[in-house]
Amino acid sequence: MGSIIRPFLFLVTLVGMVVGVFYGRVIVNFLESESPFIESVFVPEGVGVEGSEIVLRVRDDGAGIDEIVVRAQQHGIETELLRQSLGGISEQEFRISLDGEGGRFREGKLDLLVRAFDRSFWSNRDEVELSLVVDYQSPKLEVITTQHNARVG
Repeated sequence: MGSIIRPFLFLVTLVGMVVGVFYGRVIVNFLESESPFIESVFVPEGVGVEGSEIVLRVRDDGAGIDEIVVRAQQHGIETELLRQSLGGISEQEFRISLDGEGGRFREGKLDLLVRAFDRSFWSNRDEVELSLVVDYQSPKLEVITTQHNARVG
């Protein structure tokens, strides 16, 4: 009977260790305290008549990304540009289109707030603020001098 108990205990111990490692990894990711990372891949200087596009990359190597939210604020009005649940993926790139003339933005300063949350118990977050200028006016050219001298050579 002792010869049966030893292999059984060894098997139970081995299965317990495998299950413990698996659940330990899940619990460690669930309790992580590292926030996600938001990287600005491309941010234009401003928004013109044709509009613009911002490219962002969000990464979280621990619990994974749960959600990203992008909001624009201008002249006291806040607009949500993007809200997306990601279900725990580790990295994602986003392209956010900004309307041109006739869209939802008026001329002046435009502030963007980007927030990314992870799937950990603490719901860690990273936040990035971007400021752009909205300008729909074409540049004006004016001749300053009336006398022009040109010479060949």
